[in-house]
Amino acid sequence: MLYRNLGKPLFFKLDPEAAHHLVIGSLHKAAKVPGMIPVVRGMYGVPEVPELATDLFGVHFPSPIGLAAGLDKNAEAVEGFSSIGFGFMEVGTVTPKGQPGNEQPRLFRLPPDEALINRMGFNNRGAEDMAGDLPRSNYGGSRWQSISVRTS
Repeated sequence: MLYRNLGKPLFFKLDPEAAHHLVIGSLHKAAKVPGMIPVVRGMYGVPEVPELATDLFGVHFPSPIGLAAGLDKNAEAVEGFSSIGFGFMEVGTVTPKGQPGNEQPRLFRLPPDEALINRMGFNNRGAEDMAGDLPRSNYGGSRWQSISVRTS
């Protein structure tokens, strides 16, 4: 309700890529403020439904709904996205070395279809930079299944 009535109209006044970076940056900053992750969870979180939990190849997923790679290309908002009910996350669209991605504009809204066209490319800071940030994350390490980065 809050997003539909306030957030979405504000975001749609911004350039799509600016809105994307605003969300990622806000979730990143919120995780650094004591007590904000529970607030985000309370506002946007989805409660776990035991009937949806799945165990696959020895990994427990509290929900079959996940966040695909590419949204949080540099793994900056892991804690924020983790607090809103995803059963799993794949972070990054990472390359061995950082690169700028495609020229702008590269993210386009299709409002009648409630869709986006993403032609951002592989803009990211690079694998070593991202891997260095993940272990320092305050996100409860008990739910991390693996962190593996190869740069060659």
